Amino acid sequence: MDEGFGNAPVDDRLHDLKTIARWLDVSIKSVRRLIKRGELGYHQVGSLKRVSHGQYLAYLASTRR
Repeated sequence: MDEGFGNAPVDDRLHDLKTIARWLDVSIKSVRRLIKRGELGYHQVGSLKRVSHGQYLAYLASTRR
């Protein structure tokens, strides 16, 4: 992990949609819907969509009740 501002760790790992779908126990189509609705951030890498670990954790935090 790299060091960010104020020596806070920065997690810059990028995950494919299949991995995110597995972690959320949903289909890849559901992950694509979350991205389309703006609920899950992503990075465009060429023609591929990738979700950073931080974006995944932010989505989880936003769904916490």
